[in-house]
Amino acid sequence: FHAVVHLDHHHAQVLHFDAHQVHAARIEPHHQRPHGRDEQAEQALFAAVCQAVQDTREVLVTGSHPVIAQFRHYVE
Repeated sequence: FHAVVHLDHHHAQVLHFDAHQVHAARIEPHHQRPHGRDEQAEQALFAAVCQAVQDTREVLVTGSHPVIAQFRHYVE
């Protein structure tokens, strides 16, 4: 499988696909503050995304520049 992940600070959309099928999933952290950025929830979201794509050969991550930079920092 390959994957495309679209991230924002509140949730992620993950599409796993191959030549014959597509599987879609929405990932949300369990607890979020109603307003503003919640770093703990964001870390939980990033961890869940990493777990969702851990066995995926190639992953394309999309989203705003700040959230992609924060995800990259989390992964590294």
